[in-house]
Amino acid sequence: MDLPFEDPSFDRVFALESVIHMERPRALREMARVLVPGGRVALTDLTAPEGVFVDEGKLSSLVELRHYPRLLADAGFDGHRVRDITPHTARTLCLVAENLGIHREEFERIHQVNLEDLVKSTASSVVGAADVGCLIAVAYTKAR
Repeated sequence: MDLPFEDPSFDRVFALESVIHMERPRALREMARVLVPGGRVALTDLTAPEGVFVDEGKLSSLVELRHYPRLLADAGFDGHRVRDITPHTARTLCLVAENLGIHREEFERIHQVNLEDLVKSTASSVVGAADVGCLIAVAYTKAR
């Protein structure tokens, strides 16, 4: 993922509900690259349950919360804060599931996917998928 912007171009980068779809180390390096010295990134991400095997073929990009500070530091960020917000997101995930059940036919028609197959392929990719967490991270780029 190469961002089409020059070094350094931005004071802030926001990545909300998107990092899960990227190669994390490379995406974080690119975010740091386009930030001015002292620029800030704020992101959310899903996390793997601690000590749980992640199937390399599916949600293999999930990492444990405890590894996030190192990912940020390796990408060129300082002053990082990583917070587990799972308790605040669990209810939302339940509501999403409930509404998918209510609007299943419409969802399947619009997205041309079988919801049951989609759930099976996602849930089977992580042992203990119900324990997948969520984090919020804020960090600053290092002075250059």
